[in-house]
Amino acid sequence: MSSSTTTDDLRAVLERASRALRVERRKTVDEREAFDSFSRRVRSIPPERPRRRITPSAEAQVTVHSPSTTGLTAVREAFEETVMSTPHYGDEYEESYAESIAGEFNVELAATLTGTVGFDQACKRTLLSSIDRAVEIRTALLETLDREAATLDDARETLEATADELDGIDPTALERLGFGALEGQLARLDVLERRCDELTDKRQEILGTHRQSMTSGGNGVDTPTYLYQSLQVDYPVLWSIGACCDRIESVRRRLQRAITRCG
Repeated sequence: MSSSTTTDDLRAVLERASRALRVERRKTVDEREAFDSFSRRVRSIPPERPRRRITPSAEAQVTVHSPSTTGLTAVREAFEETVMSTPHYGDEYEESYAESIAGEFNVELAATLTGTVGFDQACKRTLLSSIDRAVEIRTALLETLDREAATLDDARETLEATADELDGIDPTALERLGFGALEGQLARLDVLERRCDELTDKRQEILGTHRQSMTSGGNGVDTPTYLYQSLQVDYPVLWSIGACCDRIESVRRRLQRAITRCG
């Protein structure tokens, strides 16, 4: 980041950030819809009841679990045909069914769903609760992404307008300006700098809000790191603000030198 960063550079970074955000939102919507579908499929799968038999020696009823895995097979098919069939799933995760179940839910539930004990009422209840949690996490993430989209749009508007205004200042023409005009340009730079400072404060505030929501959502991942990891910069808005500030400072030095010569 330096005063040599052009307006085109800035626009390109912010556009790539917007594109990454749109892609992530599409993936999250697809996953939430897939988990909703998975939930409906699971609800339609009847739980398997434990069977009772008489033990000849004790002449008493003893509860035993059916070795049937019909329910577990139905659960697996439902998961593979919904969650694992989202357009991005194979490229994004590259996981087996067992790995996906363990990653989405927990090791204990994964062991049950990939075992041979059977799909009883307790397992079904636990699985549905875990699916509800997966949907809640993605709903919360969508809210975070929508807030990020709104603030990114606002930041783009401000930063691109600032960069355009800086482009309108011709450094080679400063030598021909009078003292009053130079001071007017200097005052305008102060306005642009305050605009950048205010945008920085707003950005830091929204990042704090993101951090809280992502932590409560269960992963604690920093939002820009999560969203913009494919970009060359981790914090595209703050990077762009810094680029504008560097350009402001470069122009200010030229103006101050020109004012000194005028004096």
